[in-house]
Amino acid sequence: MKNIIEIKDLSFGYKDKLIDNLSLVIEEGQFITLMGPSNSGKTTLANILYGNIDTKSFIKINGEFINKKNLSNIKKNIGYVMQNNESIFVLDNVRKNVIINLKKYGYNDEEIVTKIDDIFTKLEIINLLD
Repeated sequence: MKNIIEIKDLSFGYKDKLIDNLSLVIEEGQFITLMGPSNSGKTTLANILYGNIDTKSFIKINGEFINKKNLSNIKKNIGYVMQNNESIFVLDNVRKNVIINLKKYGYNDEEIVTKIDDIFTKLEIINLLD
């Protein structure tokens, strides 16, 4: 199996939040759930993996190190839902919300149509788009 996420010895902290010496490998096809009490670092870890928080730690996503050079390419392969659900959906249907977000990452109209059809069909939720 291919490693999709690799983290080695990640340590990060601010205020009362701390991730201490975390190592983790997630292989292609695995589904992982992060669970823990408030302020245990779940959102901080998600923000680090999405590139919202910079660290000097060894972190690879899909074989690429998280850094400014690779970040836009990495973000094309990561789904990230913000904690504040009021900011998730800003338009009147799912299709428009997905389109606006894919355009932010530089996909052209043809790529967007293909991605939406492919992903929503695989998830068997294409009926929810409109």
